[in-house]
Amino acid sequence: MEGEACRVYACVNQKGGVAKTVTSSNLGIGLAQHGQRVLIVDLDSQASQTVSLGWRQPDELPVTIATQLSKVVEKKPFDSQEPPKAGSSCCFFGANLTIS
Repeated sequence: MEGEACRVYACVNQKGGVAKTVTSSNLGIGLAQHGQRVLIVDLDSQASQTVSLGWRQPDELPVTIATQLSKVVEKKPFDSQEPPKAGSSCCFFGANLTIS
């Protein structure tokens, strides 16, 4: 896999209720089921993506996108802990209120 380009898909819209969470979850899980390595990132403080991927208590996530972004700002090394998995080849960085 060395040297292969990474593809980035973003489901974004300011309006709520336009199926961003459903689309990105289904796309990510579908790609993972077809052997692709997937990282889903939830950037919404409501944590709908995180909850839809099975994490019912987003505030209890050990590593979130907020914790990782704060490491960048503080110029500290990333947490070595792997992000939670949503299947065998699908990881996700969840969100909670700390992202807001």
